[in-house]
Amino acid sequence: MQFLQRCELLKIEDILPFFSDFVTIDHFKDAICSSLQEYNQHIQDLKDEIEDTTKSAEVLRKEIQDFRKK
Repeated sequence: MQFLQRCELLKIEDILPFFSDFVTIDHFKDAICSSLQEYNQHIQDLKDEIEDTTKSAEVLRKEIQDFRKK
């Protein structure tokens, strides 16, 4: 688990297949929760970016329509 904290390229889901079937989720609970929080934040960031892009597109459409009316 310490290795995962030091290496930004690896995620918990990358190493889970290498553990035996007898390992319980309790061993990885903190890492899984952390990973889920990171994904949740990334999803929220993408939603915010989509919202900003949509607003920009609406402004551009309105400017184009106003330009065509002139």
